[in-house]
Amino acid sequence: MCNIAAFKQIMRPIVRTSLLLMLCAGNTYLLNVMMYLRKKIQKRRWWVHPFYRERAQVGAFEKTFIKYKNNDHEKFFKLTRMTPNQFDELLGMISFRLQKNSYRDYLTPQFRLAFTICFLASGNTLPHLCEYWKIGKSTGYAIIEETCEVIWETLKSIHLATPNEEQWKLIANKFDERWNFPHCLGALDGKHIRIQCSPRSGSNFFNYKQYYSMVLMAICDANYCFTWIDIGSYGSHHDSSIFTASAFG
Repeated sequence: MCNIAAFKQIMRPIVRTSLLLMLCAGNTYLLNVMMYLRKKIQKRRWWVHPFYRERAQVGAFEKTFIKYKNNDHEKFFKLTRMTPNQFDELLGMISFRLQKNSYRDYLTPQFRLAFTICFLASGNTLPHLCEYWKIGKSTGYAIIEETCEVIWETLKSIHLATPNEEQWKLIANKFDERWNFPHCLGALDGKHIRIQCSPRSGSNFFNYKQYYSMVLMAICDANYCFTWIDIGSYGSHHDSSIFTASAFG
């Protein structure tokens, strides 16, 4: 133990000197690598916070979600904006992509999808929802990102497939019949989604409404069904420039 302590005492000034040299040299890549490695070797206080170990007994998944799903479909719909059958259908399509293989206790695909759907349907802040569901914030952020990506990759070819020539003609005919707009392929508009300013983004996301945003642009048919979307453009850009730069434009 004494040899290990002496080694650490010797290495501390060496590490500080190395960091200083890399900063002076402007080698930010090596600096980031070294800081990442130092962070990785830090020991965790616990794998699961003691407060969250009672998730199965007092968490929202068992106490609220499963209870509503099995007994009260009206409350379940208010919670998720879905029926239990729709939830089960979606879970059956993506569960194999949400499955985790670990020797530790892991969150099931049903839990991951339920948490994501409730977050999207409720509008609550993620930290508040994580406390309610008894999971850590970092776990909550990871679940939302992974599950949304899986849902998009699974459903985009089913519900947002690019129309073919015959489908475009049907859309145009429907606009002419229902709204008296001949040769119209869709109704287009953009929506500013408020965000926090991204680091080192300057004024790219600052829009004319005086807040930071990214633009969701979409086209719908005569029955208000989306046929095309474009997500993530800078809030400072005009709708016409976003449309011109898009794949559809």
